[in-house]
Amino acid sequence: MAKSNHVLSLKLSLTILSLLIVAATTNGLHTPSSKTWRPWPFKKLNKPVVLMISSDGFRFGYQFKTDTPNIDLLISEGTEAKLGLIPVFPTMTFPNHYAIATGLYPAYHGIIMNKFTDPISGEVFNKGLDPKWWLGEPLWVTATNQGRKALTYFWPGSEVAKDSWTCPKGLCPHFNLSVPFEERVDTILNQFDLPEEDIPDLMMLYFNEPDGAGHSYGPDDPRVTKAVATIDKMIGRIIQGLKKREIFDEVHVILLGDHGMYMETMAYGLSLGPVQAVMVNFVARGGTEFNTIVQAVLVEKKHALVSHEKTTRMILKKLSNGNRVINVFHCDLPLDEQLLRTMKI
Repeated sequence: MAKSNHVLSLKLSLTILSLLIVAATTNGLHTPSSKTWRPWPFKKLNKPVVLMISSDGFRFGYQFKTDTPNIDLLISEGTEAKLGLIPVFPTMTFPNHYAIATGLYPAYHGIIMNKFTDPISGEVFNKGLDPKWWLGEPLWVTATNQGRKALTYFWPGSEVAKDSWTCPKGLCPHFNLSVPFEERVDTILNQFDLPEEDIPDLMMLYFNEPDGAGHSYGPDDPRVTKAVATIDKMIGRIIQGLKKREIFDEVHVILLGDHGMYMETMAYGLSLGPVQAVMVNFVARGGTEFNTIVQAVLVEKKHALVSHEKTTRMILKKLSNGNRVINVFHCDLPLDEQLLRTMKI
């Protein structure tokens, strides 16, 4: 299938699924000439099984960086979100993955950033597992509440014990970045070798690329292209595993991304009397520094702003045109409250 200038189900972010959404569903047969669907009876499985796969940070456009034959196959055999899906704000891994799982915006599901502080209690959330932070009802909880079986593999929030979900052993591996992608895929495929009644009805699989490469090197780096190719290879491994078991036409596969990123190369300088503040190019890594900056701005705690080598102050600047741009200022002198206000940050 020729690639079009659309958002792939897998590669965009989604509000309910974020950037890219590709779905290969085989519970029906589509005939291109008639544009109609008719029921497709199961041959191997006796129940519908959903496999949802997230490729972290897979934004729109990545699908054009390199050949992605396996993702293309999902599209040709199923459907895609041609107009794309928009990630929730902030466009970070935890808020968006939990939005996908619950169908709620961060303001309602509780995970507003990867790391944040409760303004009332002063407690800090840092990807913790205390259910008090995690509101709403994620898909794996809904499944178990309905007597269904769910399996999650590193999906953010799935290790939290909530309602009928206890993150059961064998169905909810604890996050370990070192686990190879191949092992993750094979664990999913092995579920289909179990007795029918033991096969999970819902499986959710998480890949931490190309997000990792994008944060480390920027979205236009060749290493991101390599990461995209790796994800496509994993999708191919899944497809081949399902075909080997003769169930490719019976498993609903959903491929999506949670958010994107872009490279900012603006250069801007300004003079503030005795203080020279020069903006330099900066790629937001989305980690501790970024979160600290945002928290400092939100609560107006100038002393909480991150310092670098005792001379550099990093400030989140909001532009009036609505675009979110992160600038870095190098200051030889400390910035006081009045100066921050004159800078209109």
